[in-house]
Amino acid sequence: MTAAAPPPEPAPRPRRSLFIPALAAAALAVGLPLAAAATWLGLSLSGYVAAADARAAICRVAPDDERGRLAEIERDLRRRIAAAQGELARRQGSCPVCAPVDAVDVALVVDTSLSMKWPASMDAAAEAQAMERIRAEAGDPLTTRAGNDRMIAEMDRTPPAERRMAAARAAALAALDVLPGRARVHLFSFGRFEAARAEATACSVAPAGVFAHADRSRLVAALNGLEPWASGTPLAHSITRAAEAVRGRPAGTPGFAIVVTDGVETCRADPCAAARSAREADPDLAILVVDIAANRQLACLAEATGGRLLPSGAEAGRMIAEALRLPPPRGCIPRPEHAGLAPAGAPARR
Repeated sequence: MTAAAPPPEPAPRPRRSLFIPALAAAALAVGLPLAAAATWLGLSLSGYVAAADARAAICRVAPDDERGRLAEIERDLRRRIAAAQGELARRQGSCPVCAPVDAVDVALVVDTSLSMKWPASMDAAAEAQAMERIRAEAGDPLTTRAGNDRMIAEMDRTPPAERRMAAARAAALAALDVLPGRARVHLFSFGRFEAARAEATACSVAPAGVFAHADRSRLVAALNGLEPWASGTPLAHSITRAAEAVRGRPAGTPGFAIVVTDGVETCRADPCAAARSAREADPDLAILVVDIAANRQLACLAEATGGRLLPSGAEAGRMIAEALRLPPPRGCIPRPEHAGLAPAGAPARR
């Protein structure tokens, strides 16, 4: 008997018939995640818009004027916080409140005594010799009428441009030229002598005003208006007044007194003791003395406060600049008005 033949193998499918199922599978694999992502994004956006509409309905947007008022309240709160932090730091002694490096309070005292009529080229030694000669020829200039008239007559021979007063103005202007940008100047001179009020005006000190650095034209005008009209040299009183003027400066601001003078105390007081007392009351105070007449007796004024005795002339401005140049503050809290915050009432920066 003959064996049955095996069934024939099925013929292989053409490759083209597999493309469509593969394409469908790929479309499902890619399309479903994209559809899901699109659905999620749409729902998120619709929720955000709905939430924004709800917030807008509950918390309406403030108009411009109200936003400005709220910004001012915010700035005021920030200033108060900074001030409270600074006060806390001061009380704890952890760090001082610092001032900007260009802020300084200066009391400028300009000698307007009668001796400022002498020539600027006459130093203290030459003046003493002239006074001794007048005393021998006409009588004591300080106690006799004849001696006083003779002294004034000799002083008046000096042209105003060549007097010590002109040199004092030049030194004061040189000081102004080097003052920092935020400097505040308290200007003092010796009081004008009045014969009818001799006792009250003989040794008085007169304030000429307080000037910001931007008020330079007014300050220069005030300096140019000073004349040698005083009968004495109240150095001690002027130092006390100058120290009191700068003592009220903001915390962290350096204080200086610049005294431009040619002589020594003639009003029965001790200027060196006055300088020491001023330093005790204000440890950060320094006194710079511009010596118009090479009078070395003035050195104690600067030494008492860690200041300097400076010569008059072209070098005065440079040396004053060096004395006023302070190292930048370290480890301190900026004052609120200089901490990048607008002062009260100032418009908001845009």
